[in-house]
Amino acid sequence: MDDMINAFENEYTKEVKNDIVNPTGEKPKLDHDEIIELLEKAEKYWGETHREYHERLKFSHGIDQWKEDVKQTRIRSGRSVETYNIVNQFIRPFSNIVKENPPGINIYPIEDGANKSKAKILSGIVRAIEYENNAQMIYTSALEQAARAGISAWRLTLVQDRRSKKPVFDYEFIEDFQNVYIDPNSTRPDIVTGK
Repeated sequence: MDDMINAFENEYTKEVKNDIVNPTGEKPKLDHDEIIELLEKAEKYWGETHREYHERLKFSHGIDQWKEDVKQTRIRSGRSVETYNIVNQFIRPFSNIVKENPPGINIYPIEDGANKSKAKILSGIVRAIEYENNAQMIYTSALEQAARAGISAWRLTLVQDRRSKKPVFDYEFIEDFQNVYIDPNSTRPDIVTGK
């Protein structure tokens, strides 16, 4: 049984590594100028979202809920500029539902040669990867951040394990979405069609 699991794991990580590094099967053909051009295009496309991101996040935590000019006008006229964090009452129920029913990856046998036992083994491998990387916390944090700021991201990468030197998956929650530039040409929600 262990040999079967290792064979599936080796084949699975090989396939996934190829998909992650090169989802289209083509060799990357971007030189430095093209990368800079793509970054500028992404900055133009995502610029407004990035600018609004921190404003929304601070507002949802009860910080800077007044626009600066309105705040100064109210202060000069002796009026109150208190803030009340009422957004949390809408975020908490959503977060609690996600925590009670955390998302996860499921494997279903749908292609030729696939069967329920192989899918069950792969599901176990995926659950182990998620468990080792505390993926549930990352999923939950990302969904809560999306509820607060309108957008969020996490990264799944294939890295080399320090001890075994085997490729392993590493989940990483990206705390500041302003560090993320998704290819505007990507046509799928999972962004594999992007560069």
